[in-house]
Amino acid sequence: MDFNHDSKVLNAKDNKQSAANADSLSTYIQPQAWPYPILPSPFIPYGELMRISKPVGIMNIYFPYLFGTIYTSLVTSPLPPLRHIFRINALLFLAGFLLRSLGCCWNDIIDSDLDRKVARCRFRPMARGAISPSNAYMFTFALTIIWLYTLSQISRACVAYSIPLIFMVAFYPFAKRITDFAQVVLGVTLSWGVLIGCLAMGEDPISLILSPETRYSTGSGLVVLYLVYTLWTVTHDVIYAFQDLEDDVKAGIKGMAVRYRNHIDILLWSLATLQIALFFKLSQILSAGSAYFLFAIAGNAVLHAAMIKQVNLEDPDACLWWFQTGCLIFGSTTFAGLFGEYLTRP
Repeated sequence: MDFNHDSKVLNAKDNKQSAANADSLSTYIQPQAWPYPILPSPFIPYGELMRISKPVGIMNIYFPYLFGTIYTSLVTSPLPPLRHIFRINALLFLAGFLLRSLGCCWNDIIDSDLDRKVARCRFRPMARGAISPSNAYMFTFALTIIWLYTLSQISRACVAYSIPLIFMVAFYPFAKRITDFAQVVLGVTLSWGVLIGCLAMGEDPISLILSPETRYSTGSGLVVLYLVYTLWTVTHDVIYAFQDLEDDVKAGIKGMAVRYRNHIDILLWSLATLQIALFFKLSQILSAGSAYFLFAIAGNAVLHAAMIKQVNLEDPDACLWWFQTGCLIFGSTTFAGLFGEYLTRP
């Protein structure tokens, strides 16, 4: 086990790289990634506000929905038909896109003062004044209504379960101002999708968790899956936060990357170990077979080991790459493990 990131974090960054970064951030450059070239100019700031050119964030929101639906299918008798699972997930994917969009809008509204102090964020639409606060609030409200309407197409219960999520999303940008554990707040918020995914498949997650008949079986599996995604969110968001470590320290922005910057390997290995242990627990609850062990357990163990050993926390590009790639690999391996179980069930 290598704990040499401690010294790397404390070293000064290369002067030439810093100068190049400063030059590149001296003026705003309109984004060229798709779909910005086809958007009318007045719509571009709203697209930036929604992060529409960065689809990994959408998957980051959607994966817990997906996991919740597949897990619930595995503990339901008889197994729901594949067509039903696809239909529910199509709506949940749209809901995930909308939730990610409104969450980014709200985050940028609240964080506009902090974003101006962070090089990577200083030209976000709210930070540079491209959208007025009143327009941003109305746009966020409209996205919230559309998101709730999308969930209502599944069931009214999904809407009811999403009300606490609205408050969690609203609180998140304030967390980094009052606690060092904003990543935990984010993890708990994103993992709520596991419960909504369960509900979308026709099961009440709270009843499963609290009922004496299911609390130690299917209900505990939901809790385990919730904890897994919470820990994963903490892991890869801490790595993501290292992009802005120096600026965050100067601006007084709190977070686990700042708090544990001198002991980051210990934190990351501990989080990885807990996740793999929880995956093992879930295998016992599901009486899982080889597909689950190959993908969900072995696949994610390899991912965590490779990510922790290879990521260069001094390099913002490396942090971003592992954040994006790690998210997609984790989601794919976990889905493959759960869906493999579905395909092998009689």
